[in-house]
This record gives sequence, structure tokens and C-alpha cells, in this order.
Amino acid sequence: MSNRLADFIDETNKILNITAYVGENWKRNIQFTIDDEYVCLTEEQTKNLLTLLKNNNTKIAVPIKEGTGSFMIVWNKVNYRFDIGTKSIYLTPFQIDVLLRILQCRLENRKGFRATDSDLELQVHPDYTELPINKSEFEDQLIKFIHQNNIPFIEANIIRCICYHRKNNGIEDLRKAKHYLEILAEFEYGEKL
Repeated sequence: MSNRLADFIDETNKILNITAYVGENWKRNIQFTIDDEYVCLTEEQTKNLLTLLKNNNTKIAVPIKEGTGSFMIVWNKVNYRFDIGTKSIYLTPFQIDVLLRILQCRLENRKGFRATDSDLELQVHPDYTELPINKSEFEDQLIKFIHQNNIPFIEANIIRCICYHRKNNGIEDLRKAKHYLEILAEFEYGEKL
């Protein structure tokens, strides 16, 4: 039994597919696939990978028992390169943050993933983007994303208002986002929305 957890796409349209499945002795594993190259991580290896990524290690080599090649993750000061065998894909820090949250929830069976009656098969919850996260940690990630991508002030405020509306001021934050969109339309295109 297997369930696709997520697909991550880089600028060259390469896809990193991440799948949860039940392996030998009914242990839950994670499979990372790029094209026809794949590696399988045990639950313990996945936990270790999460720890290393959270600690911002710049080069991570994971010993693999099952797969078509080696598995390495390298930080190059702009993004993360995932090497599986002879294939590579580049993920942004924002994509890595999403990946970390998905894997963490998968390991802890928190909101975002739920176990079936047999507690063996994991399924993606339709609202997995609403994973629980510490507010200050979320703020740090948002600021980092805006800074690293050189997002201008008005666009940054639109993003901030949309990201916070459920946690802060509700409809008022959406009104602010709309206001900033109107300003942006006038500045950029000389037109009103």
C-alpha cells in the first residue's frame, strides 16, 4: 500500500515525488523519486533527515539500503539540490519548509495525515496545507521567503495579509490585501481593479 504525499517541481519542471508506503514487517517508509531513480528511507532515517535539514546542514548523505542509487542533499546558498542516483532536482528553502512539515506530520500522524483503521496506510488529508506550526516560526519563514526572493514592499504586504488572515484579523486582513492589490494595480498599470 502506498500514498503519494507530495510532488515538488523545480524551475526545469523536474519532479521530486514523495510517497509513503508500508514496507517489510509493516514498517512505514518514505520513497523519494526523481524520474526513474528512487531511494527508500525507513522511519528512523526520515527522522534523522528531518533533524539534519532543520539544523541547516549544508551537505547530507543518507546511507541507503533500498533504491537505485545514492541519496544526497546539498545546500548551495540559494537552494537545496537533491541527488538521487544520477538525477538531481533543486528545491527552494520555502519548498524545503513545506517538505519538512509534511514529513513531520507523517511521522507524528498529526493533522494533515490520518491513519486508516489498520493504522498501516497513511492518506493525504485534503487540507494538509493547514498544518500546525508555531506562529513565530511561521513569521520567520515568511520573512525569510520575502527577503530571499526580493519581493517588493507592496507585494510582501499582500502575501503577509493573505497568510495571516486566519490567524490574526480575519476579514480585516483580506481587506488590507485587497487595498494593497488596488495600490499595486494603480502603480504598475495605471488602472483600478
